[in-house]
Amino acid sequence: MKLPVSTDQLPLETEPWDDSVVYHGLLKAFNISSKLDKNGNNYGSVEFEVLEPEEKRGRKITDNYISIPPEIDDTMSDRQKKAMLELGVRLARLAASCKISAEDTDDLIGGEASFTIKNEEYQGRILPKIAEYLI
Repeated sequence: MKLPVSTDQLPLETEPWDDSVVYHGLLKAFNISSKLDKNGNNYGSVEFEVLEPEEKRGRKITDNYISIPPEIDDTMSDRQKKAMLELGVRLARLAASCKISAEDTDDLIGGEASFTIKNEEYQGRILPKIAEYLI
């Protein structure tokens, strides 16, 4: 395939995003990992398409770790139940920011959320990541 632009004209790094503003985005994907995290819990990742601010409209941003709480059963103590439910705080904040009560991760697709970002170093490069969902 012939490239539309010479690779010599492409930047080698992306510019950091403004971490002092609130972003608004459309949830495009919620992917559940086929693996468990280091503590044996399920987790997923989400991808948003930025709607605001205008200068970032259409850009993609991800949240690569959203813990999915395990099923709670009657054999658990109150303390265990509380600990298991607290694993879902980030998921709950995501749903609340989207103004959606969900029983399935697919219910969240198409939701709009507000969030802040942080610029993190990953393999020597600065990349924007979702810091906090705003409710």
